Amino acid sequence: MEKIIRAEKAGYVYCSRYQQTKALSEVSCSFEAGKVYAITGKSDGVLEVVRG
Repeated sequence: MEKIIRAEKAGYVYCSRYQQTKALSEVSCSFEAGKVYAITGKSDGVLEVVRG
């Protein structure tokens, strides 16, 4: 199927006043047209990476 969204080697770091926390490091994924996906978890780090 056709890939409509793809992320390669994405990363995300949470920053606070006192520290940085690496949440994602070199994560790759792709999403195909016509399929339904769910991203679950306590954090929205993946969504922040995909949104840009």
